[in-house]
Amino acid sequence: MSKKVPNPNGKKGSLEHQAKIKEIEKNLEKLGFTVKLEYYIKTMAGMKNRYVDLAAFEKRTKRLVELHQVGKTKANGEAVKRKQEAIEDIKKTTGKDVIFHAFKILLIISTIATSTYYFLINN
Repeated sequence: MSKKVPNPNGKKGSLEHQAKIKEIEKNLEKLGFTVKLEYYIKTMAGMKNRYVDLAAFEKRTKRLVELHQVGKTKANGEAVKRKQEAIEDIKKTTGKDVIFHAFKILLIISTIATSTYYFLINN
């Protein structure tokens, strides 16, 4: 019996995640930015080093202008906990806000007996 792989695409994320990143990348390039994907952020001592999904740089000066993170949200619109923690670590280290883009919303629809049903809805 084969073991189910939680994400066969690994670090790149699901196909929907990758599509959202490509969409943002194209928009940033149209605005004249140089875009780096999976941009490494060496965080402060004691914090987990992070990768931000997209980093936008001014072409002429190569100055970092924007940081973008893509992920799932809870029903209330907040990023899931893992993404929230990554965003906070990146913000503390860089001093820059991280722009979050949702590609799926996790909604709790109903609870029947002891089973809770979850549905993922694409934005």
